[in-house]
Amino acid sequence: MAQENENSFGAVLRRLRKSRSLTQEELAERAGISVKAVSALERGERQRPYPHTVRALAAALNLDDADRERLGTAVPGASRPAPRSTGTWSVTAPATDLIGQPPGDLPGDGTGGGTGRVRCSVRSGARNRRTVLALPR
Repeated sequence: MAQENENSFGAVLRRLRKSRSLTQEELAERAGISVKAVSALERGERQRPYPHTVRALAAALNLDDADRERLGTAVPGASRPAPRSTGTWSVTAPATDLIGQPPGDLPGDGTGGGTGRVRCSVRSGARNRRTVLALPR
């Protein structure tokens, strides 16, 4: 069982539920989740509820903006921004190889150059359509 403090998601949820004189069963029914889920969240057994679960609980509790914010920021990691990627982009061919090429020579531009996936899909679909239309009824 997780150690609970007064600012944990479970503690905040329990305080908000009790301030509205709701039982776990009533909250679960209003939010459309199980009683077991409400209990696990309040006890800290589940510490990272899905965003749609937090929204459902907020709606079921009829929270104002301040309480909604308090509940949302009690989710571990909710107030931290997503980590930025430290990777680098790599290009297999320099873009300058495509500059100045006649339109028909660019792959996938629909003017005769290249063998684009769309063209292959359209041709495949046309062949399959003829096959399906030729089936006896």
